[in-house]
Amino acid sequence: MLKITHIKELATGRPTFRNSEVIRDAAIVVDGGRIVAVGRTRDILLRFPKRKNDKTIDSAGKIVLPGFVDCH
Repeated sequence: MLKITHIKELATGRPTFRNSEVIRDAAIVVDGGRIVAVGRTRDILLRFPKRKNDKTIDSAGKIVLPGFVDCH
């Protein structure tokens, strides 16, 4: 399992009233090549405690955006 933690701002692509949702001090959990969870770092670390073969990337100060793909 891969955990990307302490992301300064994570734009999820989920719509809010006017913009995409942005989570501050965010984390992403990837398992088997799939994103299985996103949320605040503290919540994610509580929900997914460290296991022996986990890898964690500290992304402090970074901004993460979804990949936008044009189908044309």
